[in-house]
Amino acid sequence: DPLEGFEVGGTYTGTVVKHMYRKDGGAFYGLLVALVERQVKGLLHVRRMDGMSMDHIDMFYAVGKTIDVKILSIRGPDRIDLDFA
Repeated sequence: DPLEGFEVGGTYTGTVVKHMYRKDGGAFYGLLVALVERQVKGLLHVRRMDGMSMDHIDMFYAVGKTIDVKILSIRGPDRIDLDFA
């Protein structure tokens, strides 16, 4: 089970694997973060980034960057809601 060992409220280290944009090439809406060597991914939604500009997001949360995240909810291996730890 790829979710074994994860719990809501837990803090984990992940890697930014993608900046997420609307399908039509529109607005940025969050960071896709991989946990446990990319077996489990979660979304850190833009609303958790309190007024950060895209320049700051690109600078501090570039693809490949390691960040600490907190799990807010788990709805499946690819449906994990995250926040900054």
